[in-house]
Amino acid sequence: MNNVLEVANLSKSFNGNRVVNDVSFQVEAGDVFGFLGPNGAGKTTIIRMILNLIHSDSGTVRINGYDTKKDFNKAIKSVGAIVEKPSFHDYLSAYDNLVQIANLHPEITNRRVKEVLEFVGLRDRAGDKVKTYSLGMKQRLGIAIALINKPTIVFLDEPTNGLDPQGVIEIRNLIIRLAQEQGITFFITTHILHEVEQICNKVAILKKGKLIAQDYVTNLLNREKELIQVHTNQPNEALNLLQKVKYISKMEVLPFGLKVELDKGLSVELNKLLVSNGIGVNYIVPDNQTLEQFFIELTGGSKNV
Repeated sequence: MNNVLEVANLSKSFNGNRVVNDVSFQVEAGDVFGFLGPNGAGKTTIIRMILNLIHSDSGTVRINGYDTKKDFNKAIKSVGAIVEKPSFHDYLSAYDNLVQIANLHPEITNRRVKEVLEFVGLRDRAGDKVKTYSLGMKQRLGIAIALINKPTIVFLDEPTNGLDPQGVIEIRNLIIRLAQEQGITFFITTHILHEVEQICNKVAILKKGKLIAQDYVTNLLNREKELIQVHTNQPNEALNLLQKVKYISKMEVLPFGLKVELDKGLSVELNKLLVSNGIGVNYIVPDNQTLEQFFIELTGGSKNV
């Protein structure tokens, strides 16, 4: 296992209020890691501690094996980040904005500047002033800046915030492509859970400063229970029949019939039971749980992340 990021027992208090409480997790090379939680859960505070923008009260952070407190320069050398809305010189072109940054680092060449503009799809607009850019283009330019130093891990805090649907798709596809083609590890906070489900292979969920879940997305959604829709014209009769069935944990009457939560793999048995008792079943449809549903259930109903 090759951990690009290791966070161990991280805690932080402000004015006596514990906002991050003993948080630990790891991000492996190649992960697109989603970091989720309701507003005020401590997500941005943790990112700031990881990047050493604020100091933790306790705990350690290692990036590529380097402790950020003891070897900060070595740890941060291979990191790219957009923690807040990226800022640019609007009167300069995208190319010149990147050159301004490259001039601060002797190892960054003009070839690298052109390369990252190609990566983010801005090659044909590289000479245009940034003030003419759309919000989505500016966000892609921000990612280009984060890529300039050939990072192994890139932190993106709300990368699709404020974008229209087309802009969201462009950023999503860009992250997927960079992860696959360039082998870059991404650490992403976002409030668009549908996007997380499409681009992240792992997630961690934070609530009131504590980590309450972390795993592969597929594992989190692959629970011991399954939800199915039973489409029937006899929902009340079906409800009465199924109320005492041990492998059923929840039922809800809906316009199409019933939504049923039951032990995984027993939907065929359920269908047989209904039909053998004279209840007509039009069809049974899996009601697959989304990451958004899982998040709302886990955090107590809050959709605001």
